[in-house]
Amino acid sequence: MRIVDVHAHFYPRAYLEILSRLIERDNTPWGRAVKLLLSSKINVDPRMVELDAHVEDMDRAGVTVQALSLSIPHAYFHDEADAVLAARAANDALAEACARYPNRFKAYAVLPLPHTGAALKELDRAVNTLGLHGMTLGANINGRHLDDEALLPIYREANHQRLAIFLHPMIPPGQEEMEQYDLSAAVGFLIDSTLATLRLVYRGVFEENPDMHFIVPHLGPYLLSAWARIGDSYRTRPEAKQFVNKPPREYLARLYYDSVNFHPGSWGLAMSTVGPEQIVYGSDYPFALGSMERPIDIINGLPITDEQRAAIFSGTADRILR
Repeated sequence: MRIVDVHAHFYPRAYLEILSRLIERDNTPWGRAVKLLLSSKINVDPRMVELDAHVEDMDRAGVTVQALSLSIPHAYFHDEADAVLAARAANDALAEACARYPNRFKAYAVLPLPHTGAALKELDRAVNTLGLHGMTLGANINGRHLDDEALLPIYREANHQRLAIFLHPMIPPGQEEMEQYDLSAAVGFLIDSTLATLRLVYRGVFEENPDMHFIVPHLGPYLLSAWARIGDSYRTRPEAKQFVNKPPREYLARLYYDSVNFHPGSWGLAMSTVGPEQIVYGSDYPFALGSMERPIDIINGLPITDEQRAAIFSGTADRILR
């Protein structure tokens, strides 16, 4: 069966060189977290930077295509020139990866945020010149919220082009409270994605832009487990209705949720809340141990039809990715 992985990571060496230079003297909680990630995860694992290693593991697991993206951090720098330099280096390398293995890789463009004008130019170049297949979006931009007024033109352009947007957590808000025990990896990343998605719901981004295809990572655990509470909050708090006049579930149910969650109970919740039509296969490779195989085994064990299973594995991804 064809399997398309919507959540797989690759760090171009050129991007890492720029990143290392830019964060060398950054001792903020954000900078410390990025340095720890580089030293403990990225720079010690050849799979982070080597495409051949990806292909070997894909063949072993039976994965047909990976949609590659940067993980933490994206090219989000206060200086516009730095952000543009890093984003272009990443997108050029991602395009080269797709050209080298045209049947094995797709890729999401990374944007030089929070610089909206530069981001729109780079999105056009990455998608319409380089041929990338969607865009990735960090759940916060060095603490700046995704529903910021200045960022709204990006969603309008993604909607105009009917692009897939793959959301991914960044260094989460409150990182200084989560440095010990690596609590950001345990729960902080999930909080980051949850807050970003809900802010976009309440700001009316999904209502205004119904033709973009938004993918929430990690099976949206806090969104789904808080489904009723989110609805109750909307009904009782007027500020939640400032930009939308429909309950949050009306928008959340239209989003896509990737399969990077290995807790069986979470799958029962996802199936009963949004259904198999909104779930897409993802692995978080190469970060999680056995990450490609574990969701495949879970999906193969679901009590669903063969058609629904095929849609999770590849049909939906083939439809929403360019």
